[in-house]
Amino acid sequence: MSLTAPIFSDPLYSSSAKNSKTTGSKQDVSSMGKDEFMKLLLTQIKHQDPLNPLEDKDFVAQLATFSSLEQMTSMSNNIASFLKQQQLSNAATASSLIGQSISSLDNDSGVVKSVVVDDKGVYLTVNGKQVPFDRVKEIRNPYIV
Repeated sequence: MSLTAPIFSDPLYSSSAKNSKTTGSKQDVSSMGKDEFMKLLLTQIKHQDPLNPLEDKDFVAQLATFSSLEQMTSMSNNIASFLKQQQLSNAATASSLIGQSISSLDNDSGVVKSVVVDDKGVYLTVNGKQVPFDRVKEIRNPYIV
């Protein structure tokens, strides 16, 4: 007679199996979120054999993995926030170039008519063409000779 419950009867695994069937692909462990990781860890502890419990070093290793996952998620969120702030800063700087004459690294030049911001970056409209803001090499006042 076994003292442990089958781990795959747990609702966590049955819902995961349903999700993988509906999407048509296996859920990769590397794409597991912190909530799923914690549920998996708690399920493992809940269903462990009392005569052969989880080793301390295994438990510590899993907690370290969880801590790393949390830190990477936080870092990813911080980087995304920084990039958004950088794009807003670039848009503000680019808007100050409206009416100025620019030259780009791609040899486009002319007076900036407008600024366009999308999810790919900040662009200056020069002679009807979109010039990436980060490709500007020279800025001149068109009224000063």
